[in-house]
Amino acid sequence: MVILKQLSVDEENTYTPQQLCIVQGSNFVLTFMEHDSDFFNEIHTALKNKTAAKSVVLNKIKKES
Repeated sequence: MVILKQLSVDEENTYTPQQLCIVQGSNFVLTFMEHDSDFFNEIHTALKNKTAAKSVVLNKIKKES
């Protein structure tokens, strides 16, 4: 289990903190977030389409930087 702090930026450049919890089992991954977010949408789409999720995560990080 991992608990992280995530900062989201809105249109007005206001930062909103939230906690993100990731639990990994032998054949599952659970995620819990304080607020609705599209943070995992690209990963979910990649898994659904059987695309390499690792490259999707790296691309998302590059876009947000």
